[in-house]
Amino acid sequence: KIQAESQAAQVLELESELAEKKEVLAGEEDEADKVVQQWQESYEELAKGKALVDERLETVSAQYGNVVSERDQYKSHLAPLESRINVLELEKIELEKKNSRIAALESTLQSKEEEIHRLSTGENEAILSLKEQN
Repeated sequence: KIQAESQAAQVLELESELAEKKEVLAGEEDEADKVVQQWQESYEELAKGKALVDERLETVSAQYGNVVSERDQYKSHLAPLESRINVLELEKIELEKKNSRIAALESTLQSKEEEIHRLSTGENEAILSLKEQN
């Protein structure tokens, strides 16, 4: 009997928890629906704006047919500059690699200098020790 009451209490608790979760889910679904609706409205507004811009672009292009030739002329001027930029970017990469190698060599050099200093200090101490013994 106690077990049955315990199970019944668990069932009631689970049903209550399920009802709460359904309420939360319903609220989240409503919120999601609102977000989707807002997105759709924004999308429609942007689509209208895009249509206006496209229409204006078509009008401007028709009125100013030389825009394409001017653009091509600018592109021909830009091509050498873009090529130079590419060369400079490659040179920059090479310089960065060289700087990295230099830094590694400087680190190695510093280690060697420290080792030499340590060895010469030890050697000097050994010489002084020999002199003191003599």
